[in-house]
Amino acid sequence: MHSKILSNTPMKHIVLICHKDHIVSGSVNFIKNLFEKDFNIDVVTGNVSLQHIKSLFSIHSTSIFVLWQMEHLAPWFVSKGLKVVVFPMYDGCGTAPKSYFKVLDKTYLFNFSKKLHQICVDTGIVSHQLNYYPKAETSLKEKKSTLFYWLRRPDSSLSEAIITEVFSPYVENIHVHDRQDAYDMKKDVFRIPDNFISTSIWFDDKEDLRNLITTSKYYIAPRESEGIGMAFLEAMSLGCIVFANRNSTHDQYIYNGHNGFLIDFESRDLDLIKQQIKEAFDIINTGKDIGKNAREHIVKGRTLWEKQSIQILEMMNVIHDSETHIKKSFIEQSAGYLLVKLYNIHNKLYFIFTGVFLRLGLFNDKVLKLRLGMFYNLALRCLKLFKR
Repeated sequence: MHSKILSNTPMKHIVLICHKDHIVSGSVNFIKNLFEKDFNIDVVTGNVSLQHIKSLFSIHSTSIFVLWQMEHLAPWFVSKGLKVVVFPMYDGCGTAPKSYFKVLDKTYLFNFSKKLHQICVDTGIVSHQLNYYPKAETSLKEKKSTLFYWLRRPDSSLSEAIITEVFSPYVENIHVHDRQDAYDMKKDVFRIPDNFISTSIWFDDKEDLRNLITTSKYYIAPRESEGIGMAFLEAMSLGCIVFANRNSTHDQYIYNGHNGFLIDFESRDLDLIKQQIKEAFDIINTGKDIGKNAREHIVKGRTLWEKQSIQILEMMNVIHDSETHIKKSFIEQSAGYLLVKLYNIHNKLYFIFTGVFLRLGLFNDKVLKLRLGMFYNLALRCLKLFKR
């Protein structure tokens, strides 16, 4: 019997705050399931009121607050003396200014994107880099010459028109899964049916979607960049040949021409994209088993993720058992709350004011000590002048 069941000690607790979409898609489940091995978990979606979040501070003052792509809450939470663990995502903040990351200095920071990890390190804050690999199936189904294309952001460089034009010479048919980000299920989607393009909008059973991907030889990573990239990683684990935009986290797992292909979709240079697609299919037509290489890469990587999972859980236990953090001044708490309000209006306001507050010495103890030292020296000089 597990020792936790025999113990009278209350189970440790985590408040996990994430976007509602992460709950709907289940993309947060793997980390939630990991934490549940040692912790009780309460999941809160980021669209709840700030008043509700305030109530959590007093109820769960000794808990760990895990911010899953909700790092804009971190300065406020840290100022309240809470233990804060942050999982930012590259697709959400990869182009943010340095001030955005500097205010995370007093958090425990984990990055699934190697590129975002390096940005944080270059900013001068401690970051732990992770590599997620899904569990691969033991057996695979026979594949058809079908391209699976999940249409998530039709206004991006991965539009249906571009994908259809550049891939039509090489595949027998394209399946468009039209489940766009922030999709309105009441909206009608109309396409003229033909033998080349098939469509779907929703599957009640996720296994039906998975089976469709499993039997497709080719797969388009659905977004220009990713925080983790669970969809394309799962496609790799199923032995699909993945075509992805050349950006994080695609370039962290795909070795171009070996276990997938990195294409400059974001350039929107149609001639360049067509040339890269042609070169990719030239390699495929030599008989090189790109899909097999992709699956083997995921299988080997899974061992690394399982080791990292153990380390994450160990770190979470250490964080939980560490001393309670000291609350910051009323000014810093108010500044943290203001940052959240500004972010809810527009993230650019958040970017601007994190820079302003850092210059004032807030959210950074090193800067604050430096400023206090300057004022102390100035005060001593003034006293000397008065003595004269």
